[in-house]
Amino acid sequence: MLWRSIIALWSVTFLNGCGFEPLYAPMTRASVQDLGVKIDPIPDREGQLMRNALFALFQPHGLVVNPAYQLKTKISFDQADLGFRRDETASRTRITATTEFQLINLQTQKVIHKGKLKATTAYTVGPQVTSAALPLIVSEKDSKKRLVQQLATDIHRDIATYVLTQENTALIQ
Repeated sequence: MLWRSIIALWSVTFLNGCGFEPLYAPMTRASVQDLGVKIDPIPDREGQLMRNALFALFQPHGLVVNPAYQLKTKISFDQADLGFRRDETASRTRITATTEFQLINLQTQKVIHKGKLKATTAYTVGPQVTSAALPLIVSEKDSKKRLVQQLATDIHRDIATYVLTQENTALIQ
């Protein structure tokens, strides 16, 4: 019991002093919230949803007047049927969303960070696909919306981690 108390006290004391920040903790530093990222338009309805989600994450206080970075993003979807019934109709569908992004420094016009992320979800296809198309359409749209939100969060976390790493590297040198 005494060792647990000592380890907990040591962790709180020394890990806070070294600048340790959990990766999945909410980003609270001003540099991350006010990155100043201009988000380029993304085609299609899912692209609009992605841009809106990215805008909410990168610019929570409104439009940034003089952005330092530009974010270019592409998103694509792939659907595959997973389960099949005896009549060879699909019972589940898997959707995989893939996004590629580039972070461009607006002063130098150079790509400073890029990445490719994937997210996957699935939904159940009802037995009466022809007579009840609305539940199928709603399930597909909801799945895509969840994927877009997940990818936007992942892009934000990836870019925030990159920027914070670059800031810490600059402070050390």
